[in-house]
Amino acid sequence: MCNVKKAAVFFGTGYEEIEALTVVDLLRRASIEVTCVAIDGQKQVMGAHHINVDMDAAIEGLDFDSPAPSENAYMKRYSVANYAHRMRAGLAR
Repeated sequence: MCNVKKAAVFFGTGYEEIEALTVVDLLRRASIEVTCVAIDGQKQVMGAHHINVDMDAAIEGLDFDSPAPSENAYMKRYSVANYAHRMRAGLAR
């Protein structure tokens, strides 16, 4: 069984191109599958210096709470649902 590592990088209008794209580049060089995600649902997101980058997905189309085959304790602790619950309870750091 091949254990494919995956990461999502989130982009919003006005992002700093060098900061976001360096992360994407380094993850891909490390053979990690990267999904570029638009937080505003757009197909392209414009950075601070008016550079448009094509997105792979919109945040609305992602399911962060579905169990993944490689899910571990860290992923469970920092899942979107758990974080939201901890925020409501005043426990999030």
